[in-house]
Amino acid sequence: MSEGGLLGVAIGARRVCLTRQGDAVTALDDRCPHAEFSLSAGELLADGSVECAWHGARFDRATGAVLQGPACDPVPVYDVLLLDGDVHVRLDP
Repeated sequence: MSEGGLLGVAIGARRVCLTRQGDAVTALDDRCPHAEFSLSAGELLADGSVECAWHGARFDRATGAVLQGPACDPVPVYDVLLLDGDVHVRLDP
């Protein structure tokens, strides 16, 4: 995954959007709660937020909080562990 990029991956039946800024990798649900569009098709902005390509909703990549509508609900985020160059995502708490 490139610096400042988004990558959609399938983990079982779930789609996850990975983000990378510098050495920090985060994972959030790859589904905008506003209209079910893939967040990985959007953009990781310079401020660290993820913008949905369809209607422009923006989310904090670390917390999933809504930063800009039209979405009203946050995006679920998942724990990430970087181990020997691999990204491990824990889907369940």
